[in-house]
Amino acid sequence: MRRRRTHIDTYAGGDAEVSINAITERAMHDPVAPDEVDVLQGVFDAIIAERRLNKQSVDALQVARDVIRFYFDGIHDHDTLLDMVRAEQAAG
Repeated sequence: MRRRRTHIDTYAGGDAEVSINAITERAMHDPVAPDEVDVLQGVFDAIIAERRLNKQSVDALQVARDVIRFYFDGIHDHDTLLDMVRAEQAAG
């Protein structure tokens, strides 16, 4: 049975749509080191705190997707990643 795709399953970025499945597939082939997980978690936690989001909310899921997407696009510096996610969230 094919699962119906919802807005929670996708991220629309410009002309490209990145599904959470594509992000997961990419992560399986390009694993994140423990110290890199700390960077990702730190950025996620900072944005969640700034926006006063529940970590289980749809908005928090979008923050997580943005953090992971930018990371896999090559942005690994904490401060740069934080700025990029903030900008994306503000535009969102």
